[in-house]
Amino acid sequence: VMTNVILTIGIGEIYARGYFSIEAGLPFIDTNDRTRFIGFYVETATGTQLIGSFGVVRASDGREKFQIVMVRGKDPVTGAILYAYGWVDPATLAPAMGKYYCVEVRVLIGAGTGICEVWIDGTKQVTLTGLDNSVQGTLIKKIGFGNMATEQTPVGGFPNLPAITIYGDNAVLATEYIGPEIIFTVPNVVVNTVSVSPSTTVAPNTAM
Repeated sequence: VMTNVILTIGIGEIYARGYFSIEAGLPFIDTNDRTRFIGFYVETATGTQLIGSFGVVRASDGREKFQIVMVRGKDPVTGAILYAYGWVDPATLAPAMGKYYCVEVRVLIGAGTGICEVWIDGTKQVTLTGLDNSVQGTLIKKIGFGNMATEQTPVGGFPNLPAITIYGDNAVLATEYIGPEIIFTVPNVVVNTVSVSPSTTVAPNTAM
């Protein structure tokens, strides 16, 4: 299930944060199998267009990796949209089932000055710079949260889609860095109590 957040006014820079857990579906089967947690859409004359997304992909080395994909420009000859990719080394941080990850993505739209940054659990993992991610639109109008899309390479000519379950929580949008939720832990406090009968008189400053 995907939840779309439609912005009343388009914006050129945004931070999107959410907590996501893959509860079922890993490991993937084929190279380029993927799912997406967060997607960014720009405003166009006919609606909105996806320009970038964050999620998990099965790489050619057979390992699942966190991945960000973002428009980086347009081919000057063919006009085809070009993309930049960023991965998190699984040796540093690998996707695991049944664990919530705090994912935050910053997108700045620019003509050669575009930026995309990714934080996971408060640590910056990916930075893409020098992007021309304005070729399809200059204002971010919609953010998608959840199981945006699941894609799998056909095996033997037949689609072999995995059954993926993703939980999401605590989605936040902002114009500056958000960061993980701060959890306060209150220590256990032992309180000594004294029982006093109704007829007992306690003088001032008297220790009990």
